[in-house]
Amino acid sequence: MIPVDIREALGIEKGQELTLSLTEDGLTLCTLELARARVKALARAHRKDDGSVVDAFLTARRAEAAGEP
Repeated sequence: MIPVDIREALGIEKGQELTLSLTEDGLTLCTLELARARVKALARAHRKDDGSVVDAFLTARRAEAAGEP
C-alpha cells in the first residue's frame, strides 16, 4: 500500500498498476505507462535502420513462404 499523500504527490491513482525494479540505488517504482515509454525508447535506440520492423518481418516471412533463402 502506498499512502494517499505520496500517491497524490506522484500522480498515482488508487488501484493503478505499477512496476517495481531493483536498481543499484535501491527500488524504483513507476507506472506501467512510464515503463512502456522507457522500453520503446530503448528499442528505438537499438534499431538498425529507420524502416518499419513490421514491414521487414512481413518481407522476410513472404520470402520464406516463397521458398527464397
